[in-house]
Amino acid sequence: KDGYAKGHDVRIHMDNIHMVVAFCENITDCRRVLILNYLGEEFSALECGDTCDNCRDRSTGEVAERDMTQETQNVIVSVKLMPQANITLIQMADIFRGCQGQKMYQSNYNTLPMYGRSGDLGRTDIERFLHLLIVSEVLVEEVKIGLHDRVYNYVRIGPEAEKVTTTGTIVVSD
Repeated sequence: KDGYAKGHDVRIHMDNIHMVVAFCENITDCRRVLILNYLGEEFSALECGDTCDNCRDRSTGEVAERDMTQETQNVIVSVKLMPQANITLIQMADIFRGCQGQKMYQSNYNTLPMYGRSGDLGRTDIERFLHLLIVSEVLVEEVKIGLHDRVYNYVRIGPEAEKVTTTGTIVVSD
């Protein structure tokens, strides 16, 4: 009635957004299976015949799986070390990549366990990895309204962070 969404409504909308992000960033599962399962229909990836991008890329070996457990733990420890810091997901990606810059050193981001630990991952894969941590609630984004009603999403520890002992694998593009 007051024009603002209630907590339950916000949660449903956020879950829907996370589902869309997960679908878009998924580079392994057959897209036809994902869509048809969402619509309540059964479909086997074997029937796809490499007609979707994911099946086609998988059959040509353009994707590889990588265990990201250690990287996930480094991210969690890093966020815990800066509980009051207002870091966005993009800034997290820059820290993970080990970007050089005055702010990295002034804010001591270069001393965090995750700094420069991305290895050979490209920016897209790093962002997909961090989005996966958000979608799986290892990390959460806290929305803040700034000057001139500008919206900022700051990364915080999520409710699933304490449960992380392994994250399994993340699929990255070769």
